[in-house]
Amino acid sequence: MATQIKVLRENLISKLASVKEDNVSIAGIAIERRKLLEALKLQKQADADTLTISYGNVSWQYEYKNYSDGRWELDPFTLEPKPCIQISCNHTTMRFMHCPKSKNWQEPKIIPLNFTDHRSYIKPELNGIPFDTRELISALTYALHGVATEESRPVLCCVLFDSGDNVLKLVSADGFRMPIISMPAEGIPAGKVLIHSSDILKLITFLKAVKPIGKGKGKYYPEVYLAYTDNGLKFSHDNGMIEFEKQDGTFPNYEQLIPKDEHSKVEFIASDMLQAVKSISNIANDGSGIIRLQVQQGEPAGKISVSASSEEYGESTVECDALVEYSEYHKTAPCQIAANNHYLIDLLKLCGDNRITLKIRQSSSPMVFEIGDNRQAVIMPMMAQW
Repeated sequence: MATQIKVLRENLISKLASVKEDNVSIAGIAIERRKLLEALKLQKQADADTLTISYGNVSWQYEYKNYSDGRWELDPFTLEPKPCIQISCNHTTMRFMHCPKSKNWQEPKIIPLNFTDHRSYIKPELNGIPFDTRELISALTYALHGVATEESRPVLCCVLFDSGDNVLKLVSADGFRMPIISMPAEGIPAGKVLIHSSDILKLITFLKAVKPIGKGKGKYYPEVYLAYTDNGLKFSHDNGMIEFEKQDGTFPNYEQLIPKDEHSKVEFIASDMLQAVKSISNIANDGSGIIRLQVQQGEPAGKISVSASSEEYGESTVECDALVEYSEYHKTAPCQIAANNHYLIDLLKLCGDNRITLKIRQSSSPMVFEIGDNRQAVIMPMMAQW
């Protein structure tokens, strides 16, 4: 079987799954589609990603001959060479003779399959800083929700990759909100690179294509490697590599935008607050999108009154339990602030059932949300009448 091509197993499975007929053919050899697909899906080993397809004439040797009266006698003989397809990897070899499935003695319909030869496919060299694939997807998704949608300030249409001191920070800002997420990255060099939001979407798609290894509790995802290049960033894993060109411009000094003054702390469950904000979101939309937050201490727990009002619907208020720690300022002044309801919903949707700490200085100061040990978000307040 001298003629060979190499194909990616996932491509072969994808083509078989898209065919509706009973039979397919490879190099003119007809195979029952369902049987071939079931056999390929049983190959779970990591080294079965690339398959070798060989085709040509093969001979079959037998030691016994079966006679018409049912007798088997020792009688070595060789069948004439017949066309055959052989599909193999490092641990499995499957051979298929021309044997299409037919129904009601009708001529079977056979769909030919064509493939790209991956004989010259070389796995990319994996260098750079390793990251957990799923954690990186989550971090990029979190950072992406604060990107500006208008191109009037191009740098705000990007996500900043800010690295150094064994940490990678992903930051975005649109002038009204600023999510920040930190990821441990031992040995990462210092650098700041702006990547456009359209490229971030491509990167997320690239990362989601990484296939897990193993099943059940033993399932895990291969790491992805980040490396700085002269023109931007490169991401690679065992089955692919993608590069992005950095954008020109200087991102705002985001650390200076995070209030450092004394503030009150309000701790609540993200999903509880999300439900409260959503329940009055329609009213807020009719009233310039303003959500008012009023914080009160209490025993054993305090509360956040979440309200919105409009001329058409009037005012509606929902309460959410919270742990409240007043600053000296709020011991003599109301602890209240207003925010855009869409900004709150976008943030809370990404937080699940996590505990969030909201830090409030004054009603005119930026709000700081802290989610866990590695996520922050700064949201600018709105002017509202109380």
